Amino acid sequence: MRFITRNLLFFALSFTVLTIVMKSSIGAALDAGLFYTLPWIIGAAYGVITFGLGWFFGSRDSRTLPMYDAGFRYHLATFVVFAVVSELWNALGLMSEYDSFWPWRIIEIIWAVFVVAHFAWFVISRKKTIKGIEKSDLFD
Repeated sequence: MRFITRNLLFFALSFTVLTIVMKSSIGAALDAGLFYTLPWIIGAAYGVITFGLGWFFGSRDSRTLPMYDAGFRYHLATFVVFAVVSELWNALGLMSEYDSFWPWRIIEIIWAVFVVAHFAWFVISRKKTIKGIEKSDLFD
């Protein structure tokens, strides 16, 4: 079974573009002095669009490949892309003067805890499968 699929690559590319747009939009909103409203709206829209992208590409993977671990793969890809873009955004000095790197770092740390928990759940639940396919699906 392949870990990286075409749909996962398209998702990662789409999510990279979305993350860059989100970070630049939040930076522009902060530079414009809109501290309390627009960044929250942009963040909420980012979450909803991310969920939609994952749902779209993940459902395409589940229709074409008999995979049990698609959710974890998409969760891991989302985390890696977000962390890399955030680190590069800071390293290249693209952050707004009103933005701090620490909230982004805290988000990464909390997210890493959820990725590790998801990985533990994935490993435990994978024991109930044969080559990534649930036993009940094989022996109906």
